[in-house]
Amino acid sequence: MNHNLTVERLSVQPEVSEVNDIAIEREPDRGVEPQETAVKERSSRTLNIGFIGDIVGASGVKLTTRAVPFLRQEYQLDLCFANGENAAGGLGINKAVAEKLYNSGVDGISLGNHAWGKWELLETIQEDLRMVRPANGHKTWPGRGFAIFETAVGLVALVNLLGGTFMSPSTSPFDEADVLIPYLKDELNIKYIVVDFHGEATAEKIAFGLAWDGRVTAVLGTHTHVPTMDARVLPDGTGFMTDVGMAGPEFGVIGMDAESALRRFTRRLPSRYQLAKGPAILNAVILRCDVDTGKTLALKPLTLRDQDIPPRVDVNQLKNESE
Repeated sequence: MNHNLTVERLSVQPEVSEVNDIAIEREPDRGVEPQETAVKERSSRTLNIGFIGDIVGASGVKLTTRAVPFLRQEYQLDLCFANGENAAGGLGINKAVAEKLYNSGVDGISLGNHAWGKWELLETIQEDLRMVRPANGHKTWPGRGFAIFETAVGLVALVNLLGGTFMSPSTSPFDEADVLIPYLKDELNIKYIVVDFHGEATAEKIAFGLAWDGRVTAVLGTHTHVPTMDARVLPDGTGFMTDVGMAGPEFGVIGMDAESALRRFTRRLPSRYQLAKGPAILNAVILRCDVDTGKTLALKPLTLRDQDIPPRVDVNQLKNESE
C-alpha cells in the first residue's frame, strides 16, 4: 500500500441541506414504504457532493469553472470533486490549471493513468493536499492516493484507484482497497468515502462497486469520457455509476479531433492526438448522502452545456454564506 502518509484534513464548513426530491433512489426494502418516505423519516439532512467527469482541455476547464458555482448553488453542494487528469492540453494537469479549478469552487481533484502527462506535476503534487493520484500506483510516486476533507457532519475522503484491466497499476485496485478503505474507516474514522475508480473495463468497475457496496459512500467510474446510463444506489447503500463522462469538446472523439481519430481507425496510420474544437459539454453526478450512515440516499446524473448555465455566480460569496 503506497500512501506516503502525512494525513492532512482540509476544512470545509457546509450548511447541512434538506433532502430534495432527486432520483435515482435506492429500491425499497421488502416490507417497507417506498424509499422516498423511508429516507425522509430516517433523516431530514444530507451531505451533498458533486462529482465532475474527466475534464478535457481548455474548453472543458472553461465550462467547468462556469458550471461549478452554478452547481454549488443549484444543488446546495457541500463538496465538489472533479477528475482532472486531462485538463491541461488534453493530457495531464499542472498547477496553473488546478488553481483555476480550485478558484471556481472545486474542492478536490482526482487523476488517473495520465497523472504524469505534465512532468511539472511531479514537482508540485506533493504540496497539493487537494489532489489525489491513483493509490495503487508505484510506491515511488509523489503525492497521495486519498485526500481528507473536514465538514460539519464528518470527514470525507476522496480516493483514487486505477483499474487493473488494460491499465498498468502497480497493485490490484481490489487488493489496495482491502487495505486502504478499512484504514480510512477504522483508523481515521472517515464516515464518507468517495472512490474515483479510473478504469477501462465496465465489468471491473461494476465488480468493484458490488464488492464495496455498503462500505463506501460511492464508487464513480472515470476514464472512458462517455457517461453510462446505470447511475443507481446499490442494495447496501453505495452510490454507483460505471462512468460519469467528461467535461470537454462535445463533437470530438472522446474530446479529441475527429479527423485524426478517423485516420487511425480507417487508415491504420499514426496520428497526433489533438483536442477537438467547438462547444463543450459537461457530465457530472450529484450525490445526496445520509449524515447518520454516510451512505448514498440518491444520485442524479447531469449533462450541462454553456447555454444551460445562468450568469456567473460568485463562488466566494457562496462559501462565505455557508460558513
